Amino acid sequence: MIRIVSVEEKLFDRKLAYVKVKSFQDRTDAYLRKALDSMRDQAGGQLSGIVLDLRHNPGGLLDQAVKVADRFLDGGVIVTTKAGREARRGGEGPSQGHRAEVPDGGAGRRRHASASEIVAGALQDSGRAVVIGTRTFGKGSVQTVIELEDGSGLKLTVARYYTPSGRSIQERGIEPDLWVKASAADDEAPREHNLPGHFKGEEGELIPAASLQPPAPQPQSPDDPKNDPQLKVALDTLRTWAVFKRSLPPPAVRTAHP
Repeated sequence: MIRIVSVEEKLFDRKLAYVKVKSFQDRTDAYLRKALDSMRDQAGGQLSGIVLDLRHNPGGLLDQAVKVADRFLDGGVIVTTKAGREARRGGEGPSQGHRAEVPDGGAGRRRHASASEIVAGALQDSGRAVVIGTRTFGKGSVQTVIELEDGSGLKLTVARYYTPSGRSIQERGIEPDLWVKASAADDEAPREHNLPGHFKGEEGELIPAASLQPPAPQPQSPDDPKNDPQLKVALDTLRTWAVFKRSLPPPAVRTAHP
């Protein structure tokens, strides 16, 4: 049995945490907590910013995506699923909101998701993060895997995913707040709407098809800002954020009057 650690970390400027989540597996949230605690200790007890790297993440378990997002949120809906035929046509259907904990759905069943898009959408809608990079893949369909007696499995698409503000992820993905390309190949990277027979977006609009291209290559050193323009922008954003925060005037003191 080979256990793969799904989280890697590195500390910049002795106070800026960089965490790369490579996939959402059974213990991803536990690895993330351990990485953040370790860097917090190295920083003297307090981190001034976090870069959460979800690039080239193939997704994984929905419950882990919810737990990772919940680690940075104070409350509220993280992701909503809408099931039924009306949802497939873009109308109203039975819905369910997920907050801090998500059950496995019964013996032999695990829900899989484009977990990185769920986390990015939740943090963006809640105002807890600035999303930097390019548009995400756009896989917003809910798939349930049913394990069969002979060891095989049946994967069913049963619903759609929605961000806290009600945006559908399917086919459109998550738009970044700051567009930063990793390379010129970003424009040609395959996305959900390029796949033959893909699940259509909610509004039924056809996104122009494009030929399938190999995914954009990762930087030679994903945790080195010299070779990683997206990471460099993320770190510079946190650094300038701290400078502007210090330059803001103190909040006005309100006095109660009888």
